[in-house]
Amino acid sequence: MADDNFSDHFSALSGAYARGRPGYPPALYEWIARASPGRERVWDCATGNGQAAVGLSACFDEVCATDASRDQVANGQARVNVRYSVELAEQTSFPSAYFDAVTVAQAMHWFRIDAFGREVARVLRRDGVLVAWTYGFFHISPGIDALIEREFFEPVEAYWPDGAEVAWSGYRDVELPLLPVEAPELPMVCDWSLLELAAYLGSWSALRYYSERHGGGLLERALEQVEPLWGDPARRRAVNMDFAVRAWRNAASVI
Repeated sequence: MADDNFSDHFSALSGAYARGRPGYPPALYEWIARASPGRERVWDCATGNGQAAVGLSACFDEVCATDASRDQVANGQARVNVRYSVELAEQTSFPSAYFDAVTVAQAMHWFRIDAFGREVARVLRRDGVLVAWTYGFFHISPGIDALIEREFFEPVEAYWPDGAEVAWSGYRDVELPLLPVEAPELPMVCDWSLLELAAYLGSWSALRYYSERHGGGLLERALEQVEPLWGDPARRRAVNMDFAVRAWRNAASVI
């Protein structure tokens, strides 16, 4: 179930998004499975191209992966036990008390939070868990970080859609009709070449909106500045992401 009543910042970038977005720590999926009351079924909401859905598929019997964007779903990574469909985060066709867990990777800041919270409370089984995570800025080395900040982050800063600041805060101020539970603190480190870093930055919605206003070339110019410090563009460097995880449980006492 989907309509036009959602903030679609990524359909036009769906191919780049699929190529450029990093994977998540496998330990996170294992923790979600252990925290859930069962491993029968998980809903990966706003799945994008299915990065989290694929990781969850090793821990749950069935993964229902949804996105409001048909273009994103069309780029979903196929797995035998992953079922993709087009659904709004705030209103789905799923039965009540259907899922052991609900996950949201890098997307909850785009939702209408109150409506999403009600829908999660409806579709989660008792003691089921909602786990949402987000990443944003990163650290490579002081010199490279400073160049990217000046040549790329600062120019696009004014072009972030409303809601991005909720992700940058690590969802710490998000309130839902569920019981907050302690989530793990996990490192998220990507082993990237300069071209892979470029693919990630190229998937940012803020770059898209900047380019619509000012024309293309910003990312390429920024990378030209970075390359002398990086060295061989094929050289792989550790890219340490700022990574935050929040979790809630569908306890009867708070519903």
